[in-house]
Amino acid sequence: MPEVLDRRRIGSPSTTARIACVQGGDFWTTKCRLDIDGQEFYGGQRYSIDAYERFVAGHLYLVVSLDAPVYAEQRGSASYCGVPNPLPTSLVPRRVSEWLRARQVIRHLEAFGATHLIVRCNDLVGCELLRWAMRRNVQVAAIQASRFAGNHRYSRLFCQLGNAPNVRLMANHNRAATASMVECGLAAEKAIAWDFPPAITPDRWSPRQLDTTATPTIVFAGRVCHEKGVGDLVAGCAMCREQGHPVKLVICGDGPLLPELRRHPGVGEGWLELAGLLQNTQIHERMRSGTLTAVPSRHDFAEGLPLVIYESLAARTPVLLSDHPIFVRYFHDDQAIRFFRGSDPASLAQQIIRLLGDAPAYARLSHETEAVWNTLHCPTTFGDVLDRLRHEWNLDTPTADED
Repeated sequence: MPEVLDRRRIGSPSTTARIACVQGGDFWTTKCRLDIDGQEFYGGQRYSIDAYERFVAGHLYLVVSLDAPVYAEQRGSASYCGVPNPLPTSLVPRRVSEWLRARQVIRHLEAFGATHLIVRCNDLVGCELLRWAMRRNVQVAAIQASRFAGNHRYSRLFCQLGNAPNVRLMANHNRAATASMVECGLAAEKAIAWDFPPAITPDRWSPRQLDTTATPTIVFAGRVCHEKGVGDLVAGCAMCREQGHPVKLVICGDGPLLPELRRHPGVGEGWLELAGLLQNTQIHERMRSGTLTAVPSRHDFAEGLPLVIYESLAARTPVLLSDHPIFVRYFHDDQAIRFFRGSDPASLAQQIIRLLGDAPAYARLSHETEAVWNTLHCPTTFGDVLDRLRHEWNLDTPTADED
């Protein structure tokens, strides 16, 4: 049984604020790496951690990471733990495993004695956390980066639970994802759209021309999994090559599909490069030196608005986008981007071939990247949401126990 954090190790019981956050990723490992060498593998990593640590300054706090191995760490007033899926989803239904994981997370929250909770996950686990907090009268805020679908049971339930009096606010990354929460039943006055400050801006680079002398390179950056459409992208690039267009595909990132891709013939043939995790500045360089950036997310993936789109547009590199329900709410086809049918490698290949054969269209799309980039941003940042929440929760007076 995974270790559960014991509140007696952190401080004696009190009525002061004890702030917990449950999120994806691996907060503790990422924080340690950034403190050691500053390597940022995804946009907003350092910014998010710094903003959160300012928010909890002076208070006891716990961060539960859902994509981390089992661990329990304590540093002063801070505690960190990892709660991965307890059972392989190949052996039991995913919902069963997620329900068990929610129980484990709640055990950590109860042992810690959480009085305030930030929910940065959704689906079944997020719903169970909101229900628990309602029963315990724990003050809650949700800060998301995900689309909520009206035909998805837990999307609707999560948003409806967000209307409870103990939930102060429900924030989501950018406008369309925030609107999707309201469409799923959240009261509009609780919905806040937020964004990251830009990592790079388009004034750094000039518009691009299609280099017809070099091998065209397609760049992907993100989690390497089927839901993100990586398999579709590989298949689409293979189709291009079969039709006499020798494109190269560079996949940057980590994920469960990597072992399968390492066995793909394209790796041995040299046209499929698995670059692994790269620093975010290196991703920007890959985008700028590549011909196109691809974001092939499948329709059923709960995508928000990936920062890779912002960053490719800032690098003045046109983007190939699936017609994902969120993407079509932000972009118009043939304005800095080209759409293809999600989960359809042939449609993707067709768009690559069309664009690589039309240098004037490529130059026009690159020229449009700055104008489209300027339409994306929200004035409210992640840090602004935390500042508002700190005020709403009356956390301005530090109350952490001294160790």
